[in-house]
Amino acid sequence: MATRPLGVTKTDLSDEFGMALQAGVDLPVNDSGLALSVDVKRYFIDTTARRFVGNTLAIETEHKLDPWVISAGLAFRF
Repeated sequence: MATRPLGVTKTDLSDEFGMALQAGVDLPVNDSGLALSVDVKRYFIDTTARRFVGNTLAIETEHKLDPWVISAGLAFRF
């Protein structure tokens, strides 16, 4: 942990609500019900990180978390 040399003993991240956008599609592969599933998500969340030395707040920083999550899989409908 990069803050250990500063004496940080505890890190806390705030709980926040955020938004997410999602789009996906199922593409049929054959007539037997097999399909390829593709899904893309983008999250928009802010959080506050607080780092403590003992019980004393040493560092407080704001962070934007906005990852892309892309997944693919096989689906079977019967």
